[in-house]
Amino acid sequence: MSIKHELRRRIKRLQANLENETILITDPSSLFYLSGRWFFSAIGILNREGFAILSRTKEIDDSLDIGVLKEFSWNCLRSSVFGSKILCDTFDLRKITLLRKKLKKKVHPSDVILKVRAIKTQFEIERIKHSVIITKKSLQLARKLISERKKENEIVGELERFLRLRGAERFFDEGVMVSSAKNSRNIHSIPKSKKVSGLVLVDVGARVNGYFSDLTRTFIASKIPKYQENLLAEVKRIKEEIADSVSEYSKFSEVENFGKKKIEKLGYKKYHAFMHGIGIDVHEYLPEEIRDGITFTIEPGIYTKNFGIRFEDVYVIKRGKAVRL
Repeated sequence: MSIKHELRRRIKRLQANLENETILITDPSSLFYLSGRWFFSAIGILNREGFAILSRTKEIDDSLDIGVLKEFSWNCLRSSVFGSKILCDTFDLRKITLLRKKLKKKVHPSDVILKVRAIKTQFEIERIKHSVIITKKSLQLARKLISERKKENEIVGELERFLRLRGAERFFDEGVMVSSAKNSRNIHSIPKSKKVSGLVLVDVGARVNGYFSDLTRTFIASKIPKYQENLLAEVKRIKEEIADSVSEYSKFSEVENFGKKKIEKLGYKKYHAFMHGIGIDVHEYLPEEIRDGITFTIEPGIYTKNFGIRFEDVYVIKRGKAVRL
């Protein structure tokens, strides 16, 4: 399928969710979703009549595969907005207030784009799968570097270089996370200049061809107590049980609660959500209703004062079941 055809399908899906309304798009990821290009200083306009982007940058010299690209001005925006209701993809009060002031019209926050983006097309699923494959290869490298007892920050550098050379465009804000021993107890850790030891938690999220992967593994760098070995197996097993349970429920909150009970049964607290949507952004909106085409991660973890354990994989809902990518 050509990118043009894919973008046209996305615009039609969103238009089908609008009646006599115009939606303003300010989020760069949503602009990428609809145009296939990154805009960081622009506003998109979508209604039943068509799609346009008003850009403040020199990108206006280029054309879009789908829609119209124009130079931004408030007058141009005002003349492009019509319909019974004006929606906007942001819930940022400052942005909403500015738009209301400049347009002299009511502007209503809306999550309609997030809901449309949550259901991935086969094109998007293939992009995510490709990103996952590359990330899995980086975890194989991580295993090797850990066995050589490299420093945490050295491993981060090697993994990020490996991923960049294979097309990674960016990582999540913290970058690749590598933490060992007591540092692994931090959910979002900062790698230290020390050799890895004990349990080593490696969390890799990379965007390739516009779509993120997000995988976590916990490795063993040096001798650990038997009970920690048992916990490794338990957390890994719980991740699989959470995935298997998806077909038994109709809501993701029910699956989340299932995972919470499993961790609590081991005698540990749940410190973060065990699932999140994934796609153009590493953390995306996850609808309440379980539906085919939703891509998400499952990442149960336990954290003590001395160590942390987490496993994470990316899944897609297919025929009501969670299928690992």
